[in-house]
Amino acid sequence: MKKFRGCTVDPNTMSGGWINPNTGIEVTDELTVYWIVYEDTEENTKFLKNYKEVLKERFKQDDIMMYSVSITKF
Repeated sequence: MKKFRGCTVDPNTMSGGWINPNTGIEVTDELTVYWIVYEDTEENTKFLKNYKEVLKERFKQDDIMMYSVSITKF
């Protein structure tokens, strides 16, 4: 919220799974989706990549899926 001045949380918890490429072990998860809208700058991308590592450690996750899509605001 502080960095990007807003965040939307999808209230529906989703179940998912993936195969850890390092171990080959199947992992199942309960996940929550957070949406942020931000300006596509090198600084913001660097911040999010670093923050991903903080979150992985904080929540003891092998990985956290984060992705970016381009949008046009009207």
